[in-house]
Amino acid sequence: MIKIVRLVKTCEACPSQWDTWDADGREIYIRYRWGWLTVVRASASKPNDPLGKDAEEIFVSKIGNGFDGDMDESQLEDATQDVLSFVGREA
Repeated sequence: MIKIVRLVKTCEACPSQWDTWDADGREIYIRYRWGWLTVVRASASKPNDPLGKDAEEIFVSKIGNGFDGDMDESQLEDATQDVLSFVGREA
């Protein structure tokens, strides 16, 4: 389980996107677009580069239809509850 300590929504429209940081200081990029929710974490060697070639895709799931792209934080928490923990995070 990856503990999320900071979550910043970077896009209020479609697609929903967040920049997120875990307890180890690694950045995590989250995007919900075309019905797919994707969570990618930066490598330990490049903790501020969640989209780099060494990044780790930790969650991918089709949870909506091809026209879905809007999600709020509570939906995000529900969808990723098996891999991410949002307890004690700051906004």
